[in-house]
Amino acid sequence: MHSNLKEHGDKVDGLTKFDTKQILLEMNLEDNDARETILHEILHCILEGMGLDERNFDGETMRVTNEFLVVGLSKQIKMVARLNPGLFKLILD
Repeated sequence: MHSNLKEHGDKVDGLTKFDTKQILLEMNLEDNDARETILHEILHCILEGMGLDERNFDGETMRVTNEFLVVGLSKQIKMVARLNPGLFKLILD
């Protein structure tokens, strides 16, 4: 956990550092906000794993089908759950 996290000069509650494979979380978050933020950052990781990161797009338009997202998200969420037993129980309880 960290204090005063910033990305591009803006304060953020969580931050994924893909280069170091770390998720940083603001240390002053309420429990529910921390759970939501870690899930938010995990979804960034999942989308990155699917090739849907901001570096591959112009930041304005991303055209993908519903089926592409569902298939990719299903596989990536299953992988994250398998690699991190108990993580979703911790987040969702």
